Amino acid sequence: MALTVEALAVAIRAADYETDNSVTLDTGVREILTRLNSVANTFIEEHASTAPDTVKEEAAVLFVGYLYDRPNFHGLAMANGFVNSGAAALLSRWHIERAAALETE
Repeated sequence: MALTVEALAVAIRAADYETDNSVTLDTGVREILTRLNSVANTFIEEHASTAPDTVKEEAAVLFVGYLYDRPNFHGLAMANGFVNSGAAALLSRWHIERAAALETE
């Protein structure tokens, strides 16, 4: 996926385009969005790796936007955020349930 941090910031309304179409981000905001984008991409690839890139990018915008508005989310709350943000529903067409045999001794 080729979603830049700047495009992501504009998409979730954390920044605006300047008159010359550039985006200025504070270092802290850039670090947060970079981290959240990485988390989102991991969830998305695990959930629906065969989805088209444009759909994955939109799911990332939904998920990152949701998490950015809730800065104290972590662990199980992030998994709930993936569903609550709408990202899981957007990717549902490409979601493949995986099953594995249990090993017994």
